[in-house]
Amino acid sequence: MITTKAELKYYLAADRMMNRGSFRRSVRTALKEMFIPDWIMQYLIVLRKTEYAVSRHSNTQFYWKM
Repeated sequence: MITTKAELKYYLAADRMMNRGSFRRSVRTALKEMFIPDWIMQYLIVLRKTEYAVSRHSNTQFYWKM
């Protein structure tokens, strides 16, 4: 569970490194993504932010049921 903003930044950087091979986007990559969206990274960002929001703003008795 992601409980702090520092953990959120860490997980986003780790996802970017594991899926794209670098911690930062280059200017070329940023320009390319303006025309061709990177759906996988957008999904991972939304996934991590949702996990952070649920763990921060939920009751202590709330659990995900799988």
